[in-house]
Amino acid sequence: MIVVKKGVVRMVVTTMIIIFISLVLLLSFGYFIYYLIFNNKVKKLNCPTCGRELKVIQKTIKCPHCKSKLFEHENGELMLRN
Repeated sequence: MIVVKKGVVRMVVTTMIIIFISLVLLLSFGYFIYYLIFNNKVKKLNCPTCGRELKVIQKTIKCPHCKSKLFEHENGELMLRN
């Protein structure tokens, strides 16, 4: 008969939980990076204010350079938000 101490079982279970949570976080981060880098649905448009190229993922975006608030119109062009 194998005798196992309570402290050893608790340590093994805690280690397994930490490994599981770390694996979930790493996979989520990897999927997020994959989505940002390799997603072909991302539109690249020029900011109408400063002329720099922007990657539009959502319908609204704030230009990181000139800080102007833009939204994507139904026809696909960026317009300034009032």
